[in-house]
Amino acid sequence: MSRKRKRLKIWIAWSIVLSCLLGCVARKASPYRADTTVPDPYSFYKKIQERCQSIRSLKGLADVHIKQEGKTLRVEEIVVLQKPGSLRLETVDFWGQTIFVWIVHRGEWLAFSVPDNLFLKGQSAIDKIREFIGFAWDPEIMVRFLEGDPFYLGIQQPTVHISRDEGYFLLDVEDKNAQIRYLVWVGEGDLPVRSLLVAAPADSQYTEGIQVDYDNYKTINGVVLPFAFVAAGPHQESVLTVEYRSLLLNSSLEDTVFDFQPP
Repeated sequence: MSRKRKRLKIWIAWSIVLSCLLGCVARKASPYRADTTVPDPYSFYKKIQERCQSIRSLKGLADVHIKQEGKTLRVEEIVVLQKPGSLRLETVDFWGQTIFVWIVHRGEWLAFSVPDNLFLKGQSAIDKIREFIGFAWDPEIMVRFLEGDPFYLGIQQPTVHISRDEGYFLLDVEDKNAQIRYLVWVGEGDLPVRSLLVAAPADSQYTEGIQVDYDNYKTINGVVLPFAFVAAGPHQESVLTVEYRSLLLNSSLEDTVFDFQPP
């Protein structure tokens, strides 16, 4: 095992310890009481945004379940990300050995499959990732998705409406100039329980109709975020489930974390 990989695994081990010390009891976002006052839609939207914007980096260990085209795959994943679009995912097997690595950093995509001894860069790496998980998104979208941000496509000039739906507040956020629209169901504690991308730019890699459900919220370093979420395509042709075992937020990351040289 290389020195870099050893250091990465030590970081994850510390994440497990620190998340146990700093994380509160997991909870769901329950519906609001019937007499809860409907908040101002723009202030409500801003509050949800600010929670996600407070996350600068994330290190974690996750169980990932991938379902696509009648096939299912369960893997353990080391996740390291840094805003705006740096990401390292390392898939490990039952014995803790790395079997797949993919990295996005400074606009460069890299993928390495250990069983195939195959190293890929650029578009071929993107194609391999799409084949592996069923999705291949822009790096910034993937980073924001993995931190539980329900607004993973950028909104610059939102029009925001709020209503009630089965006890939850339903936030309708639209940016007509960017051709983006979201529906986000929010429960007690102002925590999203579901998001639906109603409209997305035609050139986006994140197609409209994608739904994400959020669960198992915990507090890490003062930030409340979901430890479990499920992303499903509009026809359920691809379903990606992520359940974090441990997380550490906003620790300093060196660029070397996102360096990779095939063995």
